[in-house]
Amino acid sequence: MAREGFRRTKSFLLGAFALIAALLAVLELVQWREGMATRDNVETIDDDALVSIELVDRIGMLVDRERILIGRHVLERDPGQMAALEQQIAALRADYAELARTYSPLTTFPGEPYAWHRLGSDVAAEQQQIEPALELSRQNRDVEATQAFAELDPVFERIAHDRIALVDINQAASTHAVANVAELQAHGLALRLVLTAIILVVVLLVGVWLTRAILRSQRDLVTANSTLEVRNRELDAFAGRIAHDLRGPLNTITLGASVLAEGVPQARPTAQMVERSVAQIAALIEDLLALSRIGALPTAVANPAAVAAAIQDELDRIVTTASGTLRLELAPARVTCSESLLRQVLWNLGENAVKYRRADVPPEIEIVGRADETGYAIRVSDNGSGMSADDARHAFEPFYRSPQVRNVAGTGLGLAIVRRIVDANGGDIALESAPGRGTTFEIRLRFAPESEGVAGAIEPAQSVSA
Repeated sequence: MAREGFRRTKSFLLGAFALIAALLAVLELVQWREGMATRDNVETIDDDALVSIELVDRIGMLVDRERILIGRHVLERDPGQMAALEQQIAALRADYAELARTYSPLTTFPGEPYAWHRLGSDVAAEQQQIEPALELSRQNRDVEATQAFAELDPVFERIAHDRIALVDINQAASTHAVANVAELQAHGLALRLVLTAIILVVVLLVGVWLTRAILRSQRDLVTANSTLEVRNRELDAFAGRIAHDLRGPLNTITLGASVLAEGVPQARPTAQMVERSVAQIAALIEDLLALSRIGALPTAVANPAAVAAAIQDELDRIVTTASGTLRLELAPARVTCSESLLRQVLWNLGENAVKYRRADVPPEIEIVGRADETGYAIRVSDNGSGMSADDARHAFEPFYRSPQVRNVAGTGLGLAIVRRIVDANGGDIALESAPGRGTTFEIRLRFAPESEGVAGAIEPAQSVSA
C-alpha cells in the first residue's frame, strides 16, 4: 500500500512539474515572439521611416538650393560667375542622383513607390525645363529668362507637394509601427499574465497537495513513533525479564560446575570450560541489555575530564598488565552525554586497544580530548593489530567479529555499543585503521546547550592526564 502511494505521489509530482515546465516554455516562447516582432517594428521605424524622411528632406533642400542658384544666375551679368553657378547647380544634381539611388530601395510602404515616382518625374521635368531659362540668362536676356523661370513655379509646387506626401507616408508608417509595438506589448502582457496565473494556480495546487501529504505523513510518522516507543518499552521490559530469568539458570550452572570441580578433580577442566562459557553468555546478556537501553536513557551532561579521571586507575592497570603505556589527556568541558555512557565509550575503546594488541609489540594507547569551535573531539589511538578495509566497514555492526580475531574473547557488541551511544547523543564517530599499524577512533560530541545551565566552553579546571 505504501509503495503504491509512493508511486502515485511520484507520478503526480512528475506530471505537475512537466506541466509547469511546459507553461514556462510557452511563456518563454511568447516573450521571444514578442521581442522579435517588436524588433521588426523598431527596425521598420529606424531603418526605413526615419531614414526615408531624412533623405526626402535632403532632396527638398537640394531642390530649394537649385532654385536659389538659378535665380542668382538670371540676375548675374558676369559670364565667369554664371559658369561658377552652373557648376554648383551640376553638383547639386549629382547629389540628388546619389540620394535618389539611396532612397529608391526604401520605398516599401503603401503608396510610397507611386509618390516617389511622381517626385522623380517632377524633378526631371524641372531639370529639363530649367535649361531654356539658363540659356536665356547666358545671353543676358534677363526679362525672357525671368519669364521662363517663373513658368517653373507650378513644377516646384508639385515637387514640394510630393515631398510632403512622402514624409506623410513615412510618418504614418512610423506611427503604425509604434501602434503595432504597443498592441504587441499589450497582447503579450495579457498572455504572460494568463500564463503566470495558470503557473501560480498549478504551483498552489501542488503546494496544497504536498502540504496535505506532508501533514498526513507526519501524522503517520507520529503514530508510528508512538507505536515504536511503546514496543521499545515492551521490548526493554521483555529483555530485562529475559536477562533476569537467564541469570538464575546461569548462576545455577556456575555453582554446579564449581561443586563438580571440587567433588571430582578430574572434571575440573570441564568445569572451568563451562564457567568460561557461562561468563561469556552473561557478558553477552549484559551487552545486549546495554545496547537496547541506550536510546531510552535521558539526555544528560558530562565532563570528559572527570570521566577520564574515574576510569584512569582501572584502565591504567590493564594497560600496565599488558606491559604497555597509556596517555590519557582530556580537557574539561560540558558535553551532551551522561557520565556513565561516556565512561562506557572510553572504557570499551581502551579495553579493545589492549585486547587487540600485537603479540610482539607492547601496546601504546593514547586517549586525547580537545574542544574547538564545532564541538568536543576525542581521539583514541593505538598501535595494535589494526583492521583491513573490509573489517573497518563492518566494525560497528552488532556481533561482527573479524576472522583474524575470533580467538580473542568478546561478544562483538563493544563497538556497536559505542556507536549507539554516540549517535543517541547527536555525535559522530569515525575510524582509521591499517593492518599492523593500529587504529584511531575519532569521536565528536556536542556541547551541552545553555538552557541546561552549562555552556560548551571549557572549564578553568585542569585536564586529566596519565
